[in-house]
Amino acid sequence: MSNLHSGENQASEPVLDKARQHEARQYAALKRRLSLADLVIVAALLLLLIFSGLSLEVANLIGWPTVPTAVLYLVILILAYGLLTLPLNYYRGYVLPRRYGLSTQTWSGWLGDSLKAASLGLGLAAAIIAAIYWFLSTWPEVWWLLGWGLVVVISLVLTILAPLLIVPLFFATKPLADAELKERLEKLAGRAGTKIGGVYEAEFSSKGTTANAALMGLGRTRRVVLSDTLLEQYSAAEIEVVMAHELGHHKNGDFSRLFLWQAAILLASLLSRGPID
Repeated sequence: MSNLHSGENQASEPVLDKARQHEARQYAALKRRLSLADLVIVAALLLLLIFSGLSLEVANLIGWPTVPTAVLYLVILILAYGLLTLPLNYYRGYVLPRRYGLSTQTWSGWLGDSLKAASLGLGLAAAIIAAIYWFLSTWPEVWWLLGWGLVVVISLVLTILAPLLIVPLFFATKPLADAELKERLEKLAGRAGTKIGGVYEAEFSSKGTTANAALMGLGRTRRVVLSDTLLEQYSAAEIEVVMAHELGHHKNGDFSRLFLWQAAILLASLLSRGPID
């Protein structure tokens, strides 16, 4: 703390726990290393498939029509990746958070959530791949545009449905019972020019100790979601500050810009493949 501060200010300002700050830096550094290791595994797997000829051998071995072959190939690829990274994901998703006191989830609970997330991801990826390869065989000249449009629409639908269908798969949610805090946050959203469809509480405490808040959904499904750990550990004023940060992203158009950039990058990637003669 700067010596320019008065003694009164020094007494009133909170002092950060140096030990906790050190642990936080350690945890963040470990997470970065694990993410780098994951990236290396992905790169190695893709390089092996491309340059060893294994990719073509697997596709020929399946020998089905184009669309089911593409879907089965994707399933094989994702399962292979999942097996290769299983020890890494177990350490990153279960062991490390428990070691640092961030998770209270049981092994079976972690496994169940992991399987749910993997099943959702695999099912969605398989549907997209099936559609894109169908576009390739049916409308080869504009397959890239149709594929891009499909992914964009699915992204928007997932954004709309996330608070209604996806989040409840992992955390029990309910309308916020604290009427005073609810009104306070609704007024805050109004001052930010953001319409919300309610304020909800998500049961994070059943799995961990971390606190979180989010503005999720789109249109009529947009809502504020607060973790019960946030409600237990922080004052109403502190929660309002956290939500002001989230609303600031929305007010500043950060999410819209990110979505547009991702859509543009996807379009450029698909367009680079061009029409199929």
